[in-house]
Amino acid sequence: MKKTLQNIWRVFYFVLSLHQINTTMQIINYRIKTSMGKVSVMPFGGKLDFLTQEQQDELDTIGYTGKNSNGFKMGRVEYLNSLYPEKEQFQLTQFKWDNGDFIEEFILTRVVIPQK
Repeated sequence: MKKTLQNIWRVFYFVLSLHQINTTMQIINYRIKTSMGKVSVMPFGGKLDFLTQEQQDELDTIGYTGKNSNGFKMGRVEYLNSLYPEKEQFQLTQFKWDNGDFIEEFILTRVVIPQK
């Protein structure tokens, strides 16, 4: 519980710091579940609608192996933030850990920064 509250505060401060930069950004939260690294959006198991199929496959590879398809160590947030760094920023907060069933749950915060 304590770790979950710390993660919620971390997301809050992340969004607050971006808010101070630009007050007209769009903030979208996704509740996602991973099973063996494969990402699905809860509650119906769909895909992340802002990613192409190729990007989704790469995200699944990173989630499963901890490496991108070129073999370089990379995390999910690092990958997502590298896609469109001037347009979007991401934060991932885990709230359910793997308890032997290979399933984890996260809140993915996507901040879309408007372009001038």
